[in-house]
Amino acid sequence: MISIPLITAGILIGAMLGLTGGGGSLLSVPALIYLAGLPIRDAIANSLAIVTLTSLVALSLQIRNKHINWRVGATFSVVSVIGAFVGAKLAVWIPALIILLLFYSVMLSSGYSMISKAKGKTNKLMADVGSIRLAGLGLSLGAFTGLVGAGGGFLVVPVLVIYAGLSMKTAVGTSLLVVSLKSFAAFVGYSSHATIDYPLIGYIAVFAALGACIGVAISSRIREDQLQLWFGIVLFLSALLLGGYEIISWHNDHR
Repeated sequence: MISIPLITAGILIGAMLGLTGGGGSLLSVPALIYLAGLPIRDAIANSLAIVTLTSLVALSLQIRNKHINWRVGATFSVVSVIGAFVGAKLAVWIPALIILLLFYSVMLSSGYSMISKAKGKTNKLMADVGSIRLAGLGLSLGAFTGLVGAGGGFLVVPVLVIYAGLSMKTAVGTSLLVVSLKSFAAFVGYSSHATIDYPLIGYIAVFAALGACIGVAISSRIREDQLQLWFGIVLFLSALLLGGYEIISWHNDHR
């Protein structure tokens, strides 16, 4: 059931979450599709469980480092859980290819935003964003989480940096709180129309937890601007490569 590529993927999933506060699903969904051979909807559902467990491990480490803004995180989390559950229920009505392309297109724009921010092209920060605005953003991101099976950290972090005025490292820690709760809510919503492989989830989660410890340790030694820049580059390139692969595959299948 488990293989060296899946073990490696698990460690990378955890390292991504621990280092950037998101992005675990960007690796786990493709890994479960291409390495474990799961259908897209099953891969999304199982990915959500893996991301939930791994985020909780990384969150516990970030709490020790005091990199959490509890007010922002709590506001985002409460409304995101509602949005994630609804989004997961709606996903059954949308073609799988559309879900994946939506997933990658948002990755692309999010990556570009973070690269611009790291290079100083986006300098505007809000000292204290209002709860209503935070709730609206959280609801939207939660629905996206449920729809595409992405924990949403790769979107939460840019929002927290650009619109809530948090430092990159605080945004990463706060994102883990949001991601863990949103991913669990989306998993509950998805589990009614997907096959859940609990042994596979457990195996990958163990190695992902190890990766999360590594990621958090590395993040404490990287400058804020460097962390932002690499976060954006990874998102942008991943979106181009994976989205392009899906389009080419679809084109070849429909010749």
